[in-house]
Amino acid sequence: MTNLSSYRPSRRSTFATAIGAASVALALGVGLAGCESVDVAAGARLMCSSDSGCDGGLVCDFNYCVAPGDNHLWLKARVVPPTTSGLLAQQVPELSFATGPDLLIHLLAPVVVRGVVRPLGDTLTVNVPGELEVRADGEIKNLGYRFTAQVSNGLDENDDGYVLRVLPGRDYRGIFRPADGDLPPFSFTMTAADVASGRYEVLLPAAADYVHIAGRVRQLDYTPVGGARIVALADDDSVLGVANSESSRGFFSMTLPPGVAHVRLSVSAAADGAVFPDFVTEALDPGEDLDVRVPALPAGTEPIDAVLTVTTDARGMDGATGLTVTCVGNLAGGTLRRTATTRADGTATLHTLPGAYECLVTTANDSPFACWHGFLTLAAGADAPGLVERSIRLERRVPLFGVVRDALGKPVDGGTLLASRRVERAAGEVLAIAPPPFKATVGADGRYQLVVDPGLYDVRVTPAPETGAPPTTTPAAGVRVTAGLELPFDLPEPGIAHLTVADPDGNYLSGVTIELYWPDAPDAAGDEPPLLTKGVTGDQGFVDLLIPFWPEPATTDAR
Repeated sequence: MTNLSSYRPSRRSTFATAIGAASVALALGVGLAGCESVDVAAGARLMCSSDSGCDGGLVCDFNYCVAPGDNHLWLKARVVPPTTSGLLAQQVPELSFATGPDLLIHLLAPVVVRGVVRPLGDTLTVNVPGELEVRADGEIKNLGYRFTAQVSNGLDENDDGYVLRVLPGRDYRGIFRPADGDLPPFSFTMTAADVASGRYEVLLPAAADYVHIAGRVRQLDYTPVGGARIVALADDDSVLGVANSESSRGFFSMTLPPGVAHVRLSVSAAADGAVFPDFVTEALDPGEDLDVRVPALPAGTEPIDAVLTVTTDARGMDGATGLTVTCVGNLAGGTLRRTATTRADGTATLHTLPGAYECLVTTANDSPFACWHGFLTLAAGADAPGLVERSIRLERRVPLFGVVRDALGKPVDGGTLLASRRVERAAGEVLAIAPPPFKATVGADGRYQLVVDPGLYDVRVTPAPETGAPPTTTPAAGVRVTAGLELPFDLPEPGIAHLTVADPDGNYLSGVTIELYWPDAPDAAGDEPPLLTKGVTGDQGFVDLLIPFWPEPATTDAR
């Protein structure tokens, strides 16, 4: 067996480059990190010690059998140091392996910003307690930066009300949430120059400048409406404030930002109170005695109890109990959302109004039955004016199965497979099936099998490290699963990423999580970026990750 402490990798890179902090999160160097004395990172296993230990024309590099030649793959990375390091999570917009697998990621030092939060013109209040949050876009789409700090009730020994650690060279969108729930959040911008100065004072509006509104929600017959959710809307529909009406008398109050000349109130019914569709008032002048009246229901419309029975093909009610049922109706007076949980007999009762509803039944990932999404008309019959009964049949999930083979065509002996369903909505739909990812184990014969909801999936295969096979994912377009689908995976040739992480002083860091992402942008805002693989640096500050090998620069999606 080769003595790893004296093993020299067969390839090393000899140049370094730095990228300005204003445009990316890291300085990325490609150099001699870990080249003179290499230990396999914690959890990794020796795959080879020389080219003679590799089959199929592969060569030995960093103890792994990989394809020879330059790997033209490039990826994005998120680097998450351990909290004990005092460093912040950072992102790399491009990790290129064309010049070699040995890359040094040099983390940036955070900048400490200190300051106070106080009302404008108030010399008596030294600091307003609450939470500061600043955000900035990341180099990986939909993986932005978010940093927070608690604002104390008073000043510390340095006369500071908060201490915030951020990355340098970027502007941040900030929001302060006062501990006093009666005050609205306050938005601000912290520029790169503010960050560089190390000091930022958050000036809240003067107390006298806030706009106060109050009133009550009632039925037309003056019956108070308690538990209603009231959202104050600006002219552009942005939210100015949120409150709930008192349960007994229907009163509410809220404090709005300065300068609000008119406000519209969006009112939603409580889950267990008077039933009415959401409605929005006309523009109101701010005041202390607003009279918010629930519009009359259309003639002949009365609340009903909709009893929805969820059934399966299992014996008894197995698989149909404890499920969340959500229905949203686009009714004549507005939108109405109702939610209930199925009982032991598979029934869920919604106290609602008659009309057409979009409904969703959510099942757990370990259930053999798929989530259900569809449309129901809930209207009582003449024989039972206040009652409607409907049945929802859950179908079984469909199998997704196949064999995972390496580049030589041999079954991969071990690993995991993750199938993530994309959120899909047709025009006008509000609800969507969005289960957590489904997971399966790749067996000794390379086979996997799991059952999933029908839909469009992103599938990632992560072979066990000892197999020597790289991870891979389905194409960017995803895979549509409608019935049972056999989905084989023929993995690409393996490459290796030997990634070392150093702190701002050049010291190698252990316990750092490195996530590698495909460069493809997500299809929609909020979609998770396509993760390829991840690992944690060992005691000597590096981790070896198997990655796909691209022999030529890719001009299209090469997955």
